[in-house]
Amino acid sequence: MSFKNNRKCNAQSKRTRQKCRNIAVSGSSKCRFHGGKSLRGIAHPNFKSGLFSRHLPTRLVGLFAEIMTDGNLIDLRESISLVDLQIIGFLQQLQTSGVKESVKIWKEINPLLDRRARFVKAEVECLVSHHKFIPIQQVFAMIQRLTFVVRSEIADKEILASFDRALRHHFNSEQLAKID
Repeated sequence: MSFKNNRKCNAQSKRTRQKCRNIAVSGSSKCRFHGGKSLRGIAHPNFKSGLFSRHLPTRLVGLFAEIMTDGNLIDLRESISLVDLQIIGFLQQLQTSGVKESVKIWKEINPLLDRRARFVKAEVECLVSHHKFIPIQQVFAMIQRLTFVVRSEIADKEILASFDRALRHHFNSEQLAKID
C-alpha cells in the first residue's frame, strides 16, 4: 500500500456515524475494507449492460459509438452494442492468443453470444407487441389475401399469367407455396 496517497477513506460507520480513519486506496475514495479495491465497470463480474456506466474505457468509446450507429440494431441498441463491443474485444484477443488461451476466450465469448441473442429476441418481441414489426407469417398471409383478390378481380388470362411470373420472379418456390 502506497503512503503517497494520504487521503482518508470517506466511509462512515452506520453504528457510530464516525468516519473511517484508514487511508483510501489509490484511485478510490474508500479504503481496502470499504470496497476501495472493488472491480468497477466491465471488469466487474456482475457487469450487465453498462447502459448508464461512466466506466467505459476510453480506448473503447470510439468503437462503441460506431456500433451504436449500426442501422441493424433497434431499441436495445446500447445493450447490444456493449455486448458486441465485448465480443469484438475477445475476438481481437484471439488473433494473438495460443491454443490454451483461445479455449478460455471462447468460454468468455459463448455466454456473450447468448446474451446478445436474448437482447435481440426481446427487442423483436417488443417491436411486434408495439406493431412496429410484422412477423413473416403475417406478411405471407397478407400477400396470400392480396393474391386472392387480384386473381378474383382480374379476368384477363394474360394479365394473370404476367402477375404469376412476377410473383415467381420475386419469391422463391418455398415462399410461393406459403402464398398459394
